[in-house]
Amino acid sequence: MDPVVSVCMTTYNQAAYVSEAIESVVRQETSFSFELVIGEDCSTDKTLEICRQYQTRYPEVIKLHPRQPNLGFAKNLALTWAECKGQCIAMLEGDDLWCSSSKLQEQVGFLEANPDCSMCYTLTNIRSDRHNRHDQWPYRQPSKRTPTTSDILRHNPIANCSVIYRRAFQQLPEWTQSLPYFDICLHSLHSLNGPVGRIPKIMATYRLHGGSSFESKSYMEHIRLSSVVYAALADHLPPPYSHQARQTLLLIYLGLRRWRDSSRTFLKLPPKYQLTWPAIPAEQLYHMWKVR
Repeated sequence: MDPVVSVCMTTYNQAAYVSEAIESVVRQETSFSFELVIGEDCSTDKTLEICRQYQTRYPEVIKLHPRQPNLGFAKNLALTWAECKGQCIAMLEGDDLWCSSSKLQEQVGFLEANPDCSMCYTLTNIRSDRHNRHDQWPYRQPSKRTPTTSDILRHNPIANCSVIYRRAFQQLPEWTQSLPYFDICLHSLHSLNGPVGRIPKIMATYRLHGGSSFESKSYMEHIRLSSVVYAALADHLPPPYSHQARQTLLLIYLGLRRWRDSSRTFLKLPPKYQLTWPAIPAEQLYHMWKVR
């Protein structure tokens, strides 16, 4: 029988953190079956060795899939997602962790009590190894109990390590598999199927560290990667969300600190993105200017 929940975990060179991530999953206290599916992407450190040790200890729970050769984040995630058998999928990177042993139980209970909901997320603690500080994601408490697709596109309140989806597709859409990151795409696509639920408790920890593939990049590279993702959303989401993704793409460029680079990049955008600028409401512009 297929498990109720699959925990989808990708790992690459995370030997310093992956034990905590796996432990936080296997310690979950649930009244239903779950599995941990690990896509280990040919690490050059001891990540695979650690994952194998845990698979030996928990063979009924952990399904380990070593990749050979290295596939890169996007292809590894797509394969790991397809290898998940659960009715629901919870996301957890190999360098993040859950800080509550009842996280899965509470989230599945929420989805059972709210059958129209497409997904459910929790508040998240942000642990910075570089700056020795803790924050909370989202940084501000959302005004709505159930964020919409528009809210996700405007300012994503959902940390990837906190979310559980009512599975909407067996394979990730092909257009997502060339993107530098997935979270806002998966949040948006699932939210099209129903309301988004929120449990107002801190139950997950997102870790910031110098070895992170995204956080280690420069500010300008963050802008470039975000622009790639929002351009894809603009091309593949249905209206009106495609138009909103186009607006957000423009606002990303407007938030650049280096105005000279910003103007040059803006002029390279296709006309359909440039022409969106006059349609951006002033209120949204002000909001985005503050949060970006």
